[in-house]
Amino acid sequence: MTVPTSSVWLDEANSIVGASKSLPGIVEFLHTIENGPPLFYFILHFWIKLFGNSDVACALMPLLFSVLTPLCLFFLARDLFGTKTAIWATFLSSVNVRSIEAATYIRFYSLLELLVAVSFLTFFKMVKQKGYFVLYVLISVLGIYEHYYFAFVILSQFVICLLFHKKRLPSMIGALCLVIASFSPWIPIALKQFDMGANTWLNVVPDAGHLAKLFYRALFQDSGIFLKNPGHILNLTTSAFALIFLVTWVARAILYRKTVSADKEFVAVSSVMIAYMLCVVLPLFISMVRPIYEPGRYDMVGMPLLILFFSWVFSKVKNKWIILFLLLFYSIKTTGYQIREYRIPFTDRFQGKLFSDKLSVKKLSMVIEADDVLVHAGLSKLATEYYLNQYGVTVRESFMFPLQLENHPCWCDMDKLLANTRSLENDARSVADAVGEVATSRIYVFRGWYHDAISNYLINEMDKRFSLEKIYEFSGSFYREVRVYTTNKATDR
Repeated sequence: MTVPTSSVWLDEANSIVGASKSLPGIVEFLHTIENGPPLFYFILHFWIKLFGNSDVACALMPLLFSVLTPLCLFFLARDLFGTKTAIWATFLSSVNVRSIEAATYIRFYSLLELLVAVSFLTFFKMVKQKGYFVLYVLISVLGIYEHYYFAFVILSQFVICLLFHKKRLPSMIGALCLVIASFSPWIPIALKQFDMGANTWLNVVPDAGHLAKLFYRALFQDSGIFLKNPGHILNLTTSAFALIFLVTWVARAILYRKTVSADKEFVAVSSVMIAYMLCVVLPLFISMVRPIYEPGRYDMVGMPLLILFFSWVFSKVKNKWIILFLLLFYSIKTTGYQIREYRIPFTDRFQGKLFSDKLSVKKLSMVIEADDVLVHAGLSKLATEYYLNQYGVTVRESFMFPLQLENHPCWCDMDKLLANTRSLENDARSVADAVGEVATSRIYVFRGWYHDAISNYLINEMDKRFSLEKIYEFSGSFYREVRVYTTNKATDR
C-alpha cells in the first residue's frame, strides 16, 4: 500500500486544476490545454466534490484503482491458466514497482492499468461464452475514453480473436463498430489535440537499433518485473533470466505448432504475448514515423500482460526453495517503493537536493503577499499556484514565459523556441513590460532548472529593469531557484 505524502508536480497539478472545473469546462480544458480523453478527469471531478482537492485526497483515487488491479488479474489469470498462476499474478501485480509508482501519480496511469486488466478479463469471457458482449463493449468504450493507447488493446484483442477464436469474430466486429461509434463525438477534439503539438516532447525512433534499445527498456528496465535495480551485475542477471523465459516460450511455440488448437494453455500464453507486442512494440514501430510512445511513461498499457506472462512462467517453478527465493526477493526489493515520497520525479541535478513544490511553496507562502507578482520562466505555474492556494495565498497577477505557455502550461516545443531567438526576445520584453505596469511591490521569478538558454532571455530583461533583492535556492519540479525583484514602487515590509 502506497502512502501519498509527497507533493504534486506539474502534470498532477494540471489534473487537479482541470478536474476542478465544471464538466463542460473539463471538455474545453482538454480541447485547449491537455492532450488526452476525459474519463480520468470526470472521475477525479466527482472525487474532488466528495473529498476535496488537497494533494492527499486526490492521491487516494489512483491508489484505489491500483488496489483493484491485482484482484482483476487474479480472476483473469485463473480463467486462463489456473489458480497457481492467479496467485502469482496477484503477488507480482501487488509488488510491481511500476504499478506502485503509477499508484502515486494523480494521473491516468493506474486507471489505465486497471481498465486493461478488466478489458482482457471480459474479452476472454466473451470469446468463450455468451453473455459478456455488452460488458466488453462498455469496458472498451471506457478504456478508449481513458487513454488513446487503449486503441492498441482493442486492436490486439481483435487479432487474438482472428487467430484463435474465429467463431466469435462477428461479435468482435460488432463490438468494434459500437466502440468506434461511441468514440466518434470525441474524434474532432482528439485531432485538435494532435494538431496543437501535444506529442512534440516525444522523440522519433530513428532506426532499428534504437527501436531494439527501447523495447529492451520497456521489457526489462521499466516493466517493474525486475525492480529497476541499478546494480550492473543484477541487471545483467535478470536480463538473461528474462531472455531465457522468452526463448523458452518461442521454443515451446515451435514444438506445439502442429497441435495449437488442442493446447489451450499455449493459446492463452500466445494470446498474452501477442497482445503485449501489439500494445507496446507496435507503438514503438509507429514512432519511427511519428512519435507517439515512450517507455517508462506509457508502459502501463502492457503491464497486466507482462505480469500475466511471468506469472505463468513462475507457476511452472516446482522447487519450493526457488519459490521462497522469488517471494523474498520481490517482497524485500519493493519495500523501498511503498512510500510516495520516494517517487518524487526529479532530483536536483545541480545541488543533489530532492525536489518538493510543497515544501518550497510552503516557505514562500510566509513571505508572498497578495499584491506581489509571480513570473514563471518555464513550467512552474500549475504546481506553484496550486500549493499557494492550498496555503491561502492568492496573488493579484501571474505571468508565464515564453508566452505560448499561457495556453499550454504543461508542454511546448522547446526546439522551435530555441531556434527562434527573435520570438524569445520579443516575449521577454512583453512579459517584462507587463510586469512593470502592474508590479507595486515584489516580483517573484521562478527560474526553470532546464533550458537556461530560454529563461536567460527573461532574466536579462528583469535584471535590466528591476532590483534583485534576493535569490531563494528552492527546488521544485520545474524550477531550481526563485529570484525576488523589487520596483521603485515597492515598500518595506
